[in-house]
Parts: sequence; structure tokens; C-alpha cells
Amino acid sequence: MVLDPAALAEAARLWEAAQPADGDPQAVSVDALTALADLHFARHQALPDGQDQADLRAALGLFGMVADRASDRVTDKVRSFLAATQPEPPDDAERLTVTGASAFSEYQRSGRPEVLDVALTALRGAVAATSPGHPHHAMRLSSLGAILHTRFERAGTARTWTPRSTPGGGPWISRHPATPTSPRCCRTWGTPC
Repeated sequence: MVLDPAALAEAARLWEAAQPADGDPQAVSVDALTALADLHFARHQALPDGQDQADLRAALGLFGMVADRASDRVTDKVRSFLAATQPEPPDDAERLTVTGASAFSEYQRSGRPEVLDVALTALRGAVAATSPGHPHHAMRLSSLGAILHTRFERAGTARTWTPRSTPGGGPWISRHPATPTSPRCCRTWGTPC
């Protein structure tokens, strides 16, 4: 039953219905996250090896969001999977980047919106965990931008572009050390100060 394409279609409808007005995947109800995570984990267990990785990634991404808000809703078995996928703290940004890129690739293949939001959450975390001077900072920002653009195109509204879309709540440009902030620089760019 969980392998039936209708189950994925119903999951996509649940995900769309559970989206808050501001589009923040972190604000989706714990009940909806748990139901979707359970479905993907059940699919992971039912599918043959090699065909189950996309569902495992989706389940772990969703269970990660559940664990942050309601850890009692995550079983010990799932906790062991989550713990096994947690690298040492210095590698956190890289893990999140890989998770986000994998989920985005899966979204491009499947079109499942919950997988796109797992990618978005992972890349937001990767950018937040990467200092502005890091050699991979621009690449991670670019990847996040591609995911946000895809989500914007899918949703057809600007709901993704909220202050919460950026780590720290502000626009990206204000976070970059080379951002011109003086009136002299504004005049150089030809904009009024």
C-alpha cells in the first residue's frame, strides 16, 4: 500500500495543505511531518536495496525536523538512523550540502514537493553553518538560490521570499563583508543614498 503511487500523491496533497502562509517548512505541523516521515520510512523499508535511498533521505530529513520540535515522536530505530547520518560537527555544512543536493536531485526526478522542502531546509542549514569567507560559501548560496527559485516557480507566489528565508533574518547582501554600506559606495553604484 505504501508503494502505491497514490500514496505519494496523497502525501504531496498533505504537504501542500500543511504549508503555512509564509511557506516556512519549519512551521509545518508536527503531525503532518510525522505522517510524511512515517510514509517515507515505510517505503524505505519496503523497497529493495538501491531503490530506497530517496525515501530514506526524505524520511530522515522530515524526522530531523520532527526531532527538533517533538523528540518524543521519533522512535529509537529512527534515532539510530539519524545518529548514524550525523557527522562530526566540522563536517555539518558539508553533510547538509550533500543532503540538500541529493534531495534536490530527487525532487527534479520525482516532482514531490516535500522532497524540495527537505532540500531547502538542508541548504539553509549548510549556508548558516558556512562562514562568509569559506571557499564553498558562494557555491552553497548559489545552490540555495536555485532551490528557492525552483520553489518560487512551483508555488507561483513570492511566499518563499520572507525574512526567514535567510539565516539571521536579513537579506544576503547585508551578510557579505564586501557589501558597500557607505553613502560613497551607494553613489558609486548610481543609487540614491
